[in-house]
Amino acid sequence: MDFLLHYRAFTGNAAELAQAAVDCAAAIGLDIDPDKTNERLIRYYQSEGVLDRPDRQGRDSAYHFRHLAQLLNARRMVLKGLPLAFAMEQNSHRSTDELEASLRAPLPNAAEMLVSRFKSMDPGKSSLSMRQKSSLARPPMAVVDVLAEVQTIKRDLMDEIRGVRDLKDEVMGLRRALMDQLQKSEEGYYKMRDLIERLHDTNQHFEKLLHESLNHQKNLEHMQLEMMAKYKINESRHEFEQNVMKETMLAQHQQLLQTMEEKLEKFSAGK
Repeated sequence: MDFLLHYRAFTGNAAELAQAAVDCAAAIGLDIDPDKTNERLIRYYQSEGVLDRPDRQGRDSAYHFRHLAQLLNARRMVLKGLPLAFAMEQNSHRSTDELEASLRAPLPNAAEMLVSRFKSMDPGKSSLSMRQKSSLARPPMAVVDVLAEVQTIKRDLMDEIRGVRDLKDEVMGLRRALMDQLQKSEEGYYKMRDLIERLHDTNQHFEKLLHESLNHQKNLEHMQLEMMAKYKINESRHEFEQNVMKETMLAQHQQLLQTMEEKLEKFSAGK
């Protein structure tokens, strides 16, 4: 926490206050988002009474170490889930030393918050807000100060308008990006549907080819069986013909042999 001692004499504008808060947060182990800790947040905290009103240096606002301690305490409480109203009460009722010391102490629990809020209540006073009380306590302002205040309010309003415009542009950009994503998703859907249809047609084509191949295979098997049957028939016929021929030749040989035997007997009897 000794790092805070370097900022005891801090004086700067809203942007410098935001940067100082980011630097201090990193040194004390407080995890805050640098992008969200900016001039807009400081003006918002100031409008809600979380930060004291800054001093005036000509047309510029001057913030000091007390504002830095208030900002760090507020961010610390909000990040821990405590309501911003509680941070406003704590920042408005504590001295600068107490605010610095609170950064070293653990955050209060729900019971401690209730006791602290009860102690900060004053039944003898009206229930005016902190901004109303501070505005009633200030002395009347001179015309020059009023004009300067009006100019400040005008600048703040213009900054808010620019912020709203930036936010609008950001929203429109997100909308365009979303529409592009939706269009791409729709195109992807149609491409996927076309691919599925093509796969379905290809599957049907393959099934048809498979069916034709099976039929062709059956036809080939039938032709093969038919050829084998014809071959067996031809082989049996050839074998039968050979057997018939052998029997015929054998009968002829036997008849010839019988004839020769008869002639031999006649020849023998003639002698």
